[in-house]
Amino acid sequence: PRFVESTVDHRVRALCKEFSIDDQTCRTLNDALRTREEFDDDIQALHMVLQREVGKGKKPLEVLLMQIRAIKANRFPGKELLDKDIWAFLEKYNLDDRVLLRLIDTLNSRRATKKQDLKALDDRLSNAEQPTGLGLLVRLLEGLQETGRLPS
Repeated sequence: PRFVESTVDHRVRALCKEFSIDDQTCRTLNDALRTREEFDDDIQALHMVLQREVGKGKKPLEVLLMQIRAIKANRFPGKELLDKDIWAFLEKYNLDDRVLLRLIDTLNSRRATKKQDLKALDDRLSNAEQPTGLGLLVRLLEGLQETGRLPS
């Protein structure tokens, strides 16, 4: 434990302690996060994701291992999750990681109209039946990326 404390960032250590994560996984997370530019934002986003998923009954270790894989593959959205509008949309529609990344990529390519795009997507999805909701969202995002507007 002394070795871990001296080599693992205190913020990573605190996160691991809060969710009862073992030392080895804590070191793995720390190593993965060191490759990232937005360390503080990533820690905050990881905390939000862990709280959300553990609240749904998932095991903290499983959630964290999945997020570590995403970080290593450069697929962890990090600071984008701190955007309250994106987080609210994620929560409302219970987006999976794949659709969430697609949403973030699309919105980032259209920063000037991000708020309007999210509102328009929300308006369209709130009228859709849930089973087709995510498929519809993907089609809407494709339209936004290809033509710059929502398909009719």
